[in-house]
Amino acid sequence: MKRFLRTLLTAATATSLVLGLALVSLGVRSHWRCDRAGIEHNAPDFWRIEFTSMPRGCATIVYRSASFPPRPGARARWIVDRTTSAPVARWDDVFNRRVIRWEFARFVYAAPPSPPGQRFRVVTFPLWPPAAALLTAPVALAIRRKRRTRPAGSGLCPSCGYDLRATPEQCPECGTLPAS
Repeated sequence: MKRFLRTLLTAATATSLVLGLALVSLGVRSHWRCDRAGIEHNAPDFWRIEFTSMPRGCATIVYRSASFPPRPGARARWIVDRTTSAPVARWDDVFNRRVIRWEFARFVYAAPPSPPGQRFRVVTFPLWPPAAALLTAPVALAIRRKRRTRPAGSGLCPSCGYDLRATPEQCPECGTLPAS
């Protein structure tokens, strides 16, 4: 069971590392290119969620929903827009101040007016907070592994890392007898 949990933690850390590095690269790329991807579902009700990278390391999530009758043969589909080459303006620059419901630093929540029976919500946020949160576990694991892989003859206690140059026969901190 312990091995399974360690494998699961390592897999979660690797996934976190990949997603964190993807967000960092998306943030760097957003200074000269805008990317858009999302998913759309058409039955029984229409909804669409889009993720757009914005200039200056921001991202926008747009949620749209409506109560349209389903189209025949409608199903979920992925949306990837590769045609946008130049960064677009930030949402808080596009909408007037009346539609912005909540704003703090570069975090913005807006609810622009929409026709009856439809919902349209916009959330804009900088990419560095989720990237920092995702990269915390891999960095902590790397530091932990670096501390564990000390050379055997480094003069440090293998248990607690105390300097044993003054007392090489026994660790005064934890009482461990170093291997000869």
